[in-house]
Amino acid sequence: MSTKDNVNSPPYFKDQPFIVRVPEDSPIGFHVVTLKAEDTDQGTNAQLTYSIDSKEFNIDNATGLITLRKNLDREKQSSYLVAVTVSDGAVPPLNTTTQLEIIVDDVNDNPPKFSTQNYTASIPEDIPVGTSFMQVSAIDLDVGNNGIVDYFLNNSNSSPVYDLFRLDRTSGTLRVNSKLDREQHPIIELNVFARDRGKPPLTSSALITISLTDVNDNAP
Repeated sequence: MSTKDNVNSPPYFKDQPFIVRVPEDSPIGFHVVTLKAEDTDQGTNAQLTYSIDSKEFNIDNATGLITLRKNLDREKQSSYLVAVTVSDGAVPPLNTTTQLEIIVDDVNDNPPKFSTQNYTASIPEDIPVGTSFMQVSAIDLDVGNNGIVDYFLNNSNSSPVYDLFRLDRTSGTLRVNSKLDREQHPIIELNVFARDRGKPPLTSSALITISLTDVNDNAP
């Protein structure tokens, strides 16, 4: 006397819930995760087929291996919730669907961006030392350390005019650091750059032009 698989049971996924993390710079075809399902039936009723409802990810129908189909960009979409279905070989087939959450991890792929490439200011030549008169600002679309921006004056030519000013590394506030003299430097140009804290860091630059207005400080 033979026993037939007359009671068809639906397949089921193992180890739920499913949450995986993927770097945003992962290449097409990157192996995201393999979802495993089981079926207590026998024979063809236990033959499983996987499918996925997603434009960004593919799944191997036989193994449940999910791979990357399109390039990711965390700044546009930071996570995906996709439906994965497993069907057995019964007629009609039974199926089970689960939700897979795919979190896109940030990669330092965005340099800081200044609000303008050319900052200008006009200040009197007798402005007190320590006075703040300008703030530069840059935005970085990354997150965490990748999105934290520090500011620096770029005195690559060792020009003495850079000693006249001090730039706050964190806030981007520019202050007078020494007594100014329009007769010596009527117009001053400073190169400034913004650098994030990614590894490796990314930078961008801008130009600051400062015009000193005359004060009647010279006797005839």
